[in-house]
Amino acid sequence: MNSRPASQAEIRQVLSEVTGQTIEPLRSVYQFAVTAESEHIDLYDRVDKIPFEKLQTFFTEAFK
Repeated sequence: MNSRPASQAEIRQVLSEVTGQTIEPLRSVYQFAVTAESEHIDLYDRVDKIPFEKLQTFFTEAFK
């Protein structure tokens, strides 16, 4: 298991491979967020780890 966080370029590459298309056209409506000392599952059941303020700001701006 790789202990370093994935870079944005690596994440875009994986998403591109999974979706079969590039996400570059979506760049204006997505935002990369890092939650320190969290694992994927933490964002489902550890509400103290979820960046609610960042999510609220993103959705407020994205859906004006």
